[in-house]
Amino acid sequence: GVGGIIDFLTIFEMMGPWLGFSGVCFLALLLSEGWPPRTLGFSVVGPPPVAPTKREKSPVRQLIDKIKRCKRSAQVEGLLAENAGLVDAFVVSAAMSKLRRMRRPKEALQVFEESRTKGVAPDLVTFHGAIAASEDDWQLAGRLFGELKDAFEPDVASYSTFIAACKRGGQYEKILDAANEMRGRNLHVDGIATYNTILEAFVKSRQPEKALRLFEQERPIQVSPDVFTYSLAISAAVKSRRYRRALTLFDELKQEAHLEPNIVTYTTAMSACEKAGNWQQALDLFDEAVVERGLRPNIITFNTLIAACQKGGQWQKALDLLEDARKRGLEPDIISYSAAISACERGREWRKALELFREVKDNPNLEPNVITYSATISACRLAGQWERALELFDELQQRGLEPTIITYSALIS
Repeated sequence: GVGGIIDFLTIFEMMGPWLGFSGVCFLALLLSEGWPPRTLGFSVVGPPPVAPTKREKSPVRQLIDKIKRCKRSAQVEGLLAENAGLVDAFVVSAAMSKLRRMRRPKEALQVFEESRTKGVAPDLVTFHGAIAASEDDWQLAGRLFGELKDAFEPDVASYSTFIAACKRGGQYEKILDAANEMRGRNLHVDGIATYNTILEAFVKSRQPEKALRLFEQERPIQVSPDVFTYSLAISAAVKSRRYRRALTLFDELKQEAHLEPNIVTYTTAMSACEKAGNWQQALDLFDEAVVERGLRPNIITFNTLIAACQKGGQWQKALDLLEDARKRGLEPDIISYSAAISACERGREWRKALELFREVKDNPNLEPNVITYSATISACRLAGQWERALELFDELQQRGLEPTIITYSALIS
């Protein structure tokens, strides 16, 4: 074995000059056969190695281990109080992490603040924990992030933590500001969650072209897109009125072996068909999602399809979809009804439009809006029902709704 080779080399180095290679080989053979006896007190190899002793953990490390094993927040707080002399930034970070996993973000922030009043200077990781514990209080997260930048050089994890806090608070402009700062510091996003959040911020901030550029040209090589990434990119293409590109991206997603499009992705692709005026393709995608893949549609899916049929003049299909939604246990909302009424208006089915309008008014959970009134007024006007159209216009104003240019056009054109 390896040990035998090392012993032979040792013997050769010691005895070679006197015994020669053959003599050393003979001596090694004798030794391998158990000579000389141990009773003579002679050993070439030396005593057996002593097993190393296990290194004892420091008191701070032991305290951190105890914190990790806590089952209740009171236990964490008790350990910190009992071991006040051992509490440093590492212990504070461990305690905050444990409390956040226990869904106790306020207690985590309290530990952070109390440690500072007791002279424990936070490090970068401690600041990250405090920002994460701020939950949806983006103003607190912003203040803490500012303090972090005053004391340290922020890294990718710093920005990722702050961006996640801004997302919880719906502060998409703050997210984009942070992303610009990262570029200025030559920091690159290394996680899909942060990348998706920035992508979503561009979409929500009505900058879909920038979202598409981020997806197509500026995606870091270490970030692999997931289904949500594709959904955002498809949505950005739709909002940019690049409907073919949206459907191409959807096809690319379906070709990814490790990804499966969900109902949100399908609905976004259906929206591209609706905007492009291709109602039949939208229905085909619905069948593919629901019948072939077994996905469960939501009311947004049905609203998208009804709108597609409305634009395509398919009023009967729009009504069938409205009924299908009910059969699936979904509650049509005011968007569903407004789109269905508009479909009837295009099909000059004013009686059907009025019937749907009455359903809206009879439903205590629904409130007709300007779009609903405008579509119904237009349906009546196209059918020559001028008196009914004027009655609806007066009713709209009595409800305190403000007529739009579409309402006036429906009434007088």
